[in-house]
Amino acid sequence: MTREPAANWVYLIKRFTDVVAAFLGLLAASPVMLLVAAGIKLTSPGPIVYKQQRVGQGEKPFYIYKFRTMVAD
Repeated sequence: MTREPAANWVYLIKRFTDVVAAFLGLLAASPVMLLVAAGIKLTSPGPIVYKQQRVGQGEKPFYIYKFRTMVAD
C-alpha cells in the first residue's frame, strides 16, 4: 500500500506550528535560562555560553550552543 504525498499547505501548517511552538517554548523557558546565565556569570569568570562545532545530517557541520558547565581555562 502506498500513500500519496501530502499537499503543500499541510507542510506550511506544520512549519508554522513548529515555529510558533518553538517560540512559545523559548519564551516560557527564558526566565529559567536568565537565572542559569546569571548563576554562571556570578560563580565563575569566562563566557556564559559554550560553542562547539559538530557534524550533522549529510556530514554537514553546524554549531551547537550550550551553557558552560565547566570552569573556563
